Amino acid sequence: MSEPVVTHWHVVYVAVGGGGLAPLRDGDDHPADAKRRTMVEVSLERRGFATFRPQYRLERMKRRRVLTPKGRVTEEVKVGSWRDLFPRYLFIGMRGALSCWDIRQVEGVDAILYSDGAPAVFQPEQVEDVMMAVDAGLFDQLIGKEAVFVAGQHVQIIGALPGKIVDKQSVKEGGKVAVAIELFGREYFARVPLDKLKAAS
Repeated sequence: MSEPVVTHWHVVYVAVGGGGLAPLRDGDDHPADAKRRTMVEVSLERRGFATFRPQYRLERMKRRRVLTPKGRVTEEVKVGSWRDLFPRYLFIGMRGALSCWDIRQVEGVDAILYSDGAPAVFQPEQVEDVMMAVDAGLFDQLIGKEAVFVAGQHVQIIGALPGKIVDKQSVKEGGKVAVAIELFGREYFARVPLDKLKAAS
């Protein structure tokens, strides 16, 4: 029997310290830098909710000491990790007869995001837009991308993003571009990879 479809989404704040990672199950083949679910997500999914925690991949160089036939040497290696795009926010997909009351019963949920005196509601297509942007790696910060723009040049984002987008921004020194995205009733800034940008006309 298939699960009921998600009719709409809410957003919750996760309590401080309540977003700890869920333990791996026996036999899980899980790389150290792979995406992991939190205890709150697992608890909500057990009650029948769908969950979505937008994340991006961050790469950085790390020095380590290695033993070689000529002795110990220091080398730099590229390591990756997953970071939350909106720390402490979690999308909750509503199915069947589940209600906001059921969300509040889950340990680790601090509060439900409200708008105009009622829980804020996001339509499935709005959340799917965010999912597509995350899956496309639009927010990933990866090593090895050379800047193709000069400081002060205006650029546009290739493709679409959810929410209200400020799609012309000045490239900062180092080739980083901040893009304003309106979600949850306020603006958030995300750095967009250079391969997702083009010169503004």
